[in-house]
Amino acid sequence: MTHYAMLLNLDEANAHSLRRDELFHHILQGSILRKILLGHGQTEYTAMKNSLDAMLDNGLLEICECDGGVASILKGSTSGREAFRHLWLHDEESESMPILHTLPGHEFAMQFCRKYSLPGEAETELSSFFNILFKNNEQ
Repeated sequence: MTHYAMLLNLDEANAHSLRRDELFHHILQGSILRKILLGHGQTEYTAMKNSLDAMLDNGLLEICECDGGVASILKGSTSGREAFRHLWLHDEESESMPILHTLPGHEFAMQFCRKYSLPGEAETELSSFFNILFKNNEQ
């Protein structure tokens, strides 16, 4: 079964937010800094749908296909930030959508941790260790 992830492009998001020097009234408008007006509507659902459409149209949201063990990392992580530490994005063809991959060696670390009932911190350290080994072997 194919798995997809949605990513927020922070560079594009920055381009859609106001800077302090763009405000008309710094004191009153200070609360809108670092925020983006995405959508609106007569119901919460309409505003939400409008905002998702706007984010997709403006390139703030990007959908990518996930490879191999990415789904298990996403489902097993407490946050997207933590999951992203174990992933990398690669555009194999300039015309195709990028694919989200697990870091090299990550699957070995996961298998080892499951086999010996080790905590998630051990998995992270083992992944880093495998990455160093792979890097040293390439040189």
